[in-house]
Amino acid sequence: MVISDSIMKGFVLGICTASAVWLTVWTLKFGFPGSEPPPAAVTESVAAAPAPAAPKPRGRRRGVRPAAKAGGLPDEAVVDEDEPQPIELSRADLASVARGDDLSALDVVQMDMTAEGGPRELEQEDIDLRFRAKQDQILACISKARPDDVTYVPGRVTIAFRIGRTGDVKGVRVEAPAILQKNDLHGCVRQIVTRLKFPPSTGSQVVTYPFQLS
Repeated sequence: MVISDSIMKGFVLGICTASAVWLTVWTLKFGFPGSEPPPAAVTESVAAAPAPAAPKPRGRRRGVRPAAKAGGLPDEAVVDEDEPQPIELSRADLASVARGDDLSALDVVQMDMTAEGGPRELEQEDIDLRFRAKQDQILACISKARPDDVTYVPGRVTIAFRIGRTGDVKGVRVEAPAILQKNDLHGCVRQIVTRLKFPPSTGSQVVTYPFQLS
């Protein structure tokens, strides 16, 4: 069988082309024959950075008591910001101020001293009995006149009033720190004391009741 030169040349060319393609593929995948394969790409695992912590809410500290140290002494106290703070009073606020009636004036009442069972001298016990019955109301007036519930007001409240011969209260005078008088302490006390009624007596007199502030 005779094979023509053209067919033989085409066959050899096809083999060469196939070999070149195969060699190219091998080289790209495994490198040249006899050489070490290229190192595999190292994938470095990067740990995700932790998310920043959420800021803690800032709130007011309430009711925090000082912790005791080893020696039994309390640590520095923590001030409760919600607790009301006392008002700083001036000297003018604490100065004693008197308000009310002039108790030096005498009342003149025509009374029949010859009648049996007539007026007698008013005893202190009679006065105390009726005044102490209203003492809680008077203390409420003092408490109401304070600037607030936490501010300490030093000093004294003195209540003086004149009892007439008929047993009626003829005048009321209140002496107290100016800060209490600003809140109408005298007016509150006057309404209570003027309603007191005492037995008739042979003469009028002025009585005084002091109250120490605390």
